[in-house]
Amino acid sequence: MYTIGGVFSLLIILVLATTPVSSPAVAQEPTAHGITILVPDLPPGEGLRARFGSRVARELRSQIDRLHTHYRVQDRDLRDALRRYNIPRSQLSDCLMARQLAMQEGWDLVVCGSYEDAGDRNLLVHASFVAAESGEAFDVDPFVVSERDTREAASRILETFDVWQTQLRHTLFCSDYVESRQWDLALTNCRQALEINPVSRPARYMLGYIYWQTERLEEALEAVDSLLEVYGLHQDAMKLGGIVATQLGDRPLARAYLDRYMELNPADVRVRLTIATEIANAGDPEGALDFAQQGLEHEPENVDLISYIGQFAMNAALQADSRDGRPATTSPHVAGLYQTAADSFDDVVRLQGDDVEPRVLERLVIARTRLGQVDRAIAVGLRATELAPEDGSVWEAYSRALEEAGRAEQALEAIDRARQLGRAGPALAQRTAQIHLRQRDVAAAVRALRGTVDRGEIDAHDAWRIMFGYAYNDRYRAGQLMEAVQALDLAAPLATAESDRLARNFWTGYFLYNHASEVHQPQTADSARRARPMFERALELLNASRGYERFEPAARSLLQLLEACERMIEIQVALIRRGR
Repeated sequence: MYTIGGVFSLLIILVLATTPVSSPAVAQEPTAHGITILVPDLPPGEGLRARFGSRVARELRSQIDRLHTHYRVQDRDLRDALRRYNIPRSQLSDCLMARQLAMQEGWDLVVCGSYEDAGDRNLLVHASFVAAESGEAFDVDPFVVSERDTREAASRILETFDVWQTQLRHTLFCSDYVESRQWDLALTNCRQALEINPVSRPARYMLGYIYWQTERLEEALEAVDSLLEVYGLHQDAMKLGGIVATQLGDRPLARAYLDRYMELNPADVRVRLTIATEIANAGDPEGALDFAQQGLEHEPENVDLISYIGQFAMNAALQADSRDGRPATTSPHVAGLYQTAADSFDDVVRLQGDDVEPRVLERLVIARTRLGQVDRAIAVGLRATELAPEDGSVWEAYSRALEEAGRAEQALEAIDRARQLGRAGPALAQRTAQIHLRQRDVAAAVRALRGTVDRGEIDAHDAWRIMFGYAYNDRYRAGQLMEAVQALDLAAPLATAESDRLARNFWTGYFLYNHASEVHQPQTADSARRARPMFERALELLNASRGYERFEPAARSLLQLLEACERMIEIQVALIRRGR
C-alpha cells in the first residue's frame, strides 16, 4: 500500500504489496516529545559577516524554547553529535549536511537559510523548514530586515512555521478522510493544504489519488504531472500515472510512466510484479504481460515472475477469446498469447516439479486445450489429478481436455468428480448436457439437467433454455424438425414456469406444423393420413400456447397459425375422403 512515512518527513513511500494501489496515509503526530528542530547558523552571502546569521539562529532557538509542543536540538546534544561524526560545526551551513546529521540523530526538522545584502544596512533573508528524512521543504517568503533586527528576523521565520503547521494539519485531515473514503472532505483539505504550500508532495499526490478514486481520471493525471514537474523522481506519482493512463486507454503514456519508474528499480522483480498486477487490474492484462516479461532479462529463472507471466498471458488470451473451452482457432496473436501462457506454466512445472501449485497445472491444461493440443493437455491433466485429487478446478479443466478429445464418457466422469468436489453450477450442468447432446442422447441430457435442478445447482428455467437452444439452433435450423419436436417433448418436465410451458407448447406446435406441411406435400391420401395427426397435435399445442405472445413477439402470429392449422386439417380430411 501507500503510506506517507513520518509526520514531518511528508514523504510518500512505496510499500509493495500484491494488491492494487491502496490509499495513502499520513502517520499521526508523535505525542511524547513533539517536533525536534535543528537550527544551524544561517550562512552569510558574499562579503557579509557571519554575526547576523549566528544571532538570528540563537534568537530562533530561544523562541522555540518558549513553545510547548516543539523543541530545538540542545547545544550539548549537537556538540556530541558533531563529535561523534567528526563534523565541523561550520559545515552545518550546508543544508544537505545538516539534514544528514538530523537523519542520523532522529531529529525531525532542519531550518535552512541564508542572507544577502539588500542595501541601506538591510539584509534579504531566505529560510525554509526542511524535513530531514524526505527533504520536503516549506519555504519562508523572503523578507528584508535591518541588520540589527535579529529578533524580528527570527520571529518572521517562526511565524511561517505556524503556517506550515496549518498546512500539515490539512494534509493530515486529508489523509484521514482518504482512509475513510470521505472523498469530498479529503478533497477540501488537500486543496487547503496546497493553497498554503502548492508544492507539498503528499498533498499533491493525495489530490491525484482522490481524483483517481472518484474516476476523475484526466484531473488525476494533471495532478500527477504537476507533482512530477517539481519532484521528477517521485516514484509513487510515476506508478499512479501509469495506472491512470492505463484506465484512460493510453497504453503508450502508461508505459512511459512505468518505464520511468522501473529505471529507478530495474532489477527489482517484486516491484515489477506489483506494477504489472496493477496494470492487469486496471483492465490491461496484455500490457501487464509486456511489462512483466522485461524482468526476465534480470532474473530468467525467477519462478514467481514466470508464473505471473503465464497468468497475464492467459488472462490476455481469455479476454480476447471468449469461447468456452474450445480450441484456439482465432487470430495468430491470440494463439500466441495462449502459447506464451503454456510455455510459462511448463517452465514453472520444470522448476518446481511435484511441488507445483495445482492452479498452475489447471491453467496449463486450459491453455493446451485452447491451443488444440489435447494430448498434451490430457497428459498434464492426468498428472494434475494425481497431485491434487481433491481439487475440483483441476478435475474441471481435465474434463475439458477429455471432452475436446472426444472421450465423452471419461469427460463426464471428470465432470462428476468436479461436481462432488464443489464445482457444481450452471456451467458444469450445461457442459454435461452438451456432451450428451453432441452424442444425440437427448434423454440422457434431460436426465442430467433434471438432476442438477433437483440438487439446486441450476434452476429449471435455465435447464429448459439449454434444451430449447439445442432444439431450435441445432435441430430446427438444420431442418431436422421431428428431432426438434422430440427434444422439446423430452424436455417438457423442465418447463415448469408459465412462460416456459407456453414456449414449449408454441414451439413444439410450430415445429410440428412445419414438419406436417412437408409430409403433406405429395397431397395424396396416404400423405394426408400421416400428416393429419401431426396437424391435429400441432393445433392442440398451439391452442395451449395462448398467452405466449405476452412473452415472445414471434407468437403474435398465433391466430394465423391456428387458422392455417385448421385449414390444413380440413384439407387432409378431404384428401383422405377422395382417396377412398
